[in-house]
Amino acid sequence: MTIKQLISSGQAGVDRAALEAGRLTNIPLGGWVARGGVTEDHPAPPGIRPMYPELWDAPWGHSSRLMEMNVRHGSATLIVVRDLARLTRSVNQALTLCVKHDRPHYVTDMTDRPSVLDWLTELPTDTVLNVTGPWESEQPGIYVEAVVFLSSLLRELVAGDES
Repeated sequence: MTIKQLISSGQAGVDRAALEAGRLTNIPLGGWVARGGVTEDHPAPPGIRPMYPELWDAPWGHSSRLMEMNVRHGSATLIVVRDLARLTRSVNQALTLCVKHDRPHYVTDMTDRPSVLDWLTELPTDTVLNVTGPWESEQPGIYVEAVVFLSSLLRELVAGDES
């Protein structure tokens, strides 16, 4: 399995962590971001655009529509959470959109690397992987935890692709 591109909305939290992990492992980045690059922690233009010029500006700023665009643009969606028993509003919304658009998806906490790797390796070659999860405002500290988890996971995946 080769990740052709890693996409997310760049929202503070797991989405932003995915972009950092992709950058650390040299996976091409993309994803729909609110008009002007705005996020909850960068509420005014240019928002996160200077940090992530690879992202595509949506014509609006509504986060649920961005999530839907990223789910539809991706070949599959990985949803990373802290606790499978306590899913946030944004995670439940992502799950609903994956089902609505019949997209492969996997929900994991950050302790189950082997199962996530198995799921990822079964995806088609050249997958556009959408990664999402809780916002930082929903679960403070999730960004740092997710960067560590995703970077390690993607390094292992990339190393497996090279062998």
